[in-house]
Amino acid sequence: MWDCAILAPVGGGLMFRFPKTIEDLRRRNIFRVAVGYLVIAWLLVQIADILLDTFAAPAWAMRTIVIVLVAGVPVTLVIAWVYDLTHHEPKEPDQESGGAPTPSGFGRQVDFIIMGILVLAVALFAADRFKWVDFGPAPATGPVSLAVLPLKDISMAGDQDWLSDGLTEEILNSLAGLPQLRVIARTSAFHFKDEDVSLDQIADMLDVEYTVEGSIRRIDNDLRLTVKLIRNSDGVQIWSNVYNRSTNDILQVQTEVAESIANALNVVLDADQREFMFVTGTQSVEAFEAFLRGRAIFDAVHRGDRSNTLWIANELFEEALAFDSTYAAAHYMHHDAYPHYLMSEGADPMAPAGPGLDLTEAEAVSRMRTDLENAIANARDASLKASMEIDHTVMLQSWHRLPELFLDLSDSAQIGRSETRLLGWTDLVLTTLGHAETTLLRANNNLKTDPYEPLNWINSATASLSLNRPQDAISYLRRGRRLVGDHEFMNRVEAMAHLMLGDVELAAQFYMKEDTLVALAHALLGQDEEARRIAAEIEARNPRQEELILTYAALGDEENVDRLTRRIDSSTIGSLQLLRAMLYVAGRVPFNLREAPNFRKRLLEAGIEPHSLETWSIEASTLH
Repeated sequence: MWDCAILAPVGGGLMFRFPKTIEDLRRRNIFRVAVGYLVIAWLLVQIADILLDTFAAPAWAMRTIVIVLVAGVPVTLVIAWVYDLTHHEPKEPDQESGGAPTPSGFGRQVDFIIMGILVLAVALFAADRFKWVDFGPAPATGPVSLAVLPLKDISMAGDQDWLSDGLTEEILNSLAGLPQLRVIARTSAFHFKDEDVSLDQIADMLDVEYTVEGSIRRIDNDLRLTVKLIRNSDGVQIWSNVYNRSTNDILQVQTEVAESIANALNVVLDADQREFMFVTGTQSVEAFEAFLRGRAIFDAVHRGDRSNTLWIANELFEEALAFDSTYAAAHYMHHDAYPHYLMSEGADPMAPAGPGLDLTEAEAVSRMRTDLENAIANARDASLKASMEIDHTVMLQSWHRLPELFLDLSDSAQIGRSETRLLGWTDLVLTTLGHAETTLLRANNNLKTDPYEPLNWINSATASLSLNRPQDAISYLRRGRRLVGDHEFMNRVEAMAHLMLGDVELAAQFYMKEDTLVALAHALLGQDEEARRIAAEIEARNPRQEELILTYAALGDEENVDRLTRRIDSSTIGSLQLLRAMLYVAGRVPFNLREAPNFRKRLLEAGIEPHSLETWSIEASTLH
């Protein structure tokens, strides 16, 4: 016997009565209705889950639907009792039959409906979990091409862009380490963010077979991540999942997503590959979040945003390192402000001197050294570690190890490996010290996965100039501009290409587009007085502006060339600045090596005879 009351119609009115047995509930199909309601509610939740994400509905919409469906359970059961669904009208239990069940065709119909819905629900669940709808791609003979597009931030406040971008990059990096995949790099994958471009167009422009897209929604510490894997040839979604997690699980979920995508693409992971995917840059969620915020500012500053500086990014990197002192990427990006500060004596707007910054050259060098040493000690990627070691060696050590490091990078380039770009100095050093072929090979490898990264086109062009191929350099730059638009370093490289081809006026037009090279443009055009005036203004702002060496050389002013060379050579990272001056003139030497004793010493340490380097002058720059 039940000890609960049921509202039932009696004698034209309503009264409470107690069911005599379970048979009362069975005869009125209460159990059938309950099961049917729960199954239908489950299906509605699944449908709502898809539609709400599609239309970027707020998080409260799903909660409201669930609350309404739960509240509907008792209401539905009461209605089922009051209106005996077996007979389609309000009716008391059959007194004459003593409450025995009455045969009902409608009841059997309810059974069949419930069974059908259950079969459908199980089929949908199985299809989602076991991929019975689409088995994904057949085993590929070569690497499968894949683009991981930026996850959309659909949080109510729209302030989680840094998190969505960071998660995208971590998923991308986990997949990029698998040799079975050709994964489009970050810059190119993010190129179409917020652009009105269809998925088909993106797939065509990036030349990929599969695309990953999705969204995140964050409310306080709750994170909802939706991810889909789409086959571009027919638009079929071959895998998808929704992850409802705490932000404390953010590091775990990103590797789960990467592994699920790899499995959906029939990529069989060995133990080493699984370990690579599941080892992120940090195991601290707090460090990860602080790093992502700093990375967003770091990238913006390098794109030309002068509303921020690298010092502001460093504050967030320092916060990340307070949570995890072994975070290699945070150490590496933190070091970048110091060479910009040192090379300009605080004049570089990326890392300017200011009232709140009391930093001596010795302190800046010490902090830079610590950052680079910690980054190298904790880097897990061998090729990236070699690039970090080149930065550390060129700026802070003797150059004895450079030949060994060059060989490592050459081997990596020969096997066709593309690199994760962290805005280091590696390609500059390779190009100017006799390894332009390696730079060109590296850049071309990178273009296969990152065609929308301007530096890949610039490195291809500068390497071509060093190999005396100015027409190739111009071709690379024009193709790059068609994809990514103009870039300040493209102008100086193309100017040098035209100078090598003997077109001084056209070279001057390109030099005019850059503030630090306007004086050189006037010198090329024979406007010496204007060139000197502008050069004096530039040097007043930055006494170590290496581009001025080119201007004074073009003016035939050896005294100022030697003076500026000595000044730069005497600084801690002066050798790097002199390499930069060489890069601007196709790897030639635009200064007197006798005035750069520290630079000469470094060359000898690297096994390079100073007299073997080709000197630069306006007359000698033209190819004959």
